[in-house]
Amino acid sequence: PQPCRYTARSGCWMMLLPLLMTDASAQISERQLPAVMSAVHVSGQCGPPFACVTVSDSVPVPSPSPGMVLLRVGGSSVNPCDSDWVQGIPGCQYNSDGTPGGDVAGKVVAIGAGVTRLRLGDRVWANRFELGGGMAEYALAREEECGVMPRSLSFVEAGTIPVVGGTSLQCLQCLADGGSSSQPANNPCSAANGTLSNLTVVITSGS
Repeated sequence: PQPCRYTARSGCWMMLLPLLMTDASAQISERQLPAVMSAVHVSGQCGPPFACVTVSDSVPVPSPSPGMVLLRVGGSSVNPCDSDWVQGIPGCQYNSDGTPGGDVAGKVVAIGAGVTRLRLGDRVWANRFELGGGMAEYALAREEECGVMPRSLSFVEAGTIPVVGGTSLQCLQCLADGGSSSQPANNPCSAANGTLSNLTVVITSGS
């Protein structure tokens, strides 16, 4: 395993992710799925320099249960929740077996019973905020959490959007619910210097 030894809150994670990203566009069938995969693995809890965060190459590839799909991951990203989860800070509790990652983008390579909307080969992004497990070569996602990616985006680009995109939309909905339908409130964004605020500006400007 390769340890994560960078002192910045998320710097080490960004160094580990490229080790996991696969060519999600490559053709692969269910019969070709490997038994094990590489994934970020967290052993216990720790803070900077995050020595408990490693990359393991012997994590079992999960199988989709009813209503779920298995993705060959092409992109994921680090959110504050990932760092908080590793440090044991309340509020972010993934249901994964030691692998963080709420953001994921990839190709559907296996489908569980009851899945009706998605097909093998679909390029999707998913917000796995409750499941975690996105920082791996393969990841599960509920069908309702998945959306078909815009053709203009790469997997790496799409893997940065689901969590912050959902958060941005929730914030905008809260602002809209607090205003008048006949007289919408103007809510300026004074410092769009982060991913969430940048995406909010893009959504509200329609660009």
